[in-house]
Amino acid sequence: MNNHLEQLGYLEALESIRHMFRPSNYRAAMSDSLIYYFSFRYESPTEIHKQTNRVLKHYSVDPISFGYVRTVLGRR
Repeated sequence: MNNHLEQLGYLEALESIRHMFRPSNYRAAMSDSLIYYFSFRYESPTEIHKQTNRVLKHYSVDPISFGYVRTVLGRR
């Protein structure tokens, strides 16, 4: 639970400085952090993709592709 609150705090902090990023850079920073967070909660890349896009939609950010999720998971 504590990790969830830390992640939420990180996203809120990122949201507060959103104006400093280009839209594509903001989307990438937020997507990467969400993918890493959800990769510890779910094993399925499809589920990670769904959950990440759900949160991105909540913050009015364009969704990411499944290939992007696979690329980020491949970096770990």
